[in-house]
Amino acid sequence: MDIVCAVDSSEDSFKTLREAETLVEQIGGNLKILHCIEHQEFRQIQSESHDHGNDPIMMDEILSMAETRIHDVASELAVPYTAVPLFGNPSSEIIDYVDTSEVDYIVLGGTKRSAAGKILFGSVTQSVLLNSSVPVLMVPTVT
Repeated sequence: MDIVCAVDSSEDSFKTLREAETLVEQIGGNLKILHCIEHQEFRQIQSESHDHGNDPIMMDEILSMAETRIHDVASELAVPYTAVPLFGNPSSEIIDYVDTSEVDYIVLGGTKRSAAGKILFGSVTQSVLLNSSVPVLMVPTVT
């Protein structure tokens, strides 16, 4: 049984990851932690690198940054995990990963938003909830 937990750059990711850890401890299985670097974040990193006179950042470096974020958030976990760094649109990448892997559950954090906020900014959690082929555990966060 594989459980996927998607984390982002927010402080609430640790809370979401703790719920995934509890699920793994209770039902067993493998924990896979995903973090997706979005296009906008990539462009910002590229711009900052260029502004400092550095060479362009390669895709393997971007994925390494995502993997580092995963290890930072997961540093206090008591269960083993596999880091899965991704690049692109987070909701699409999560769904694509789930559809091409043997995943049984997804654990995501979710913030409360107004209806207008959902329309204007979209919601990774909402998109995954609506498009997932497996059960999704949504962990309410404070952000």
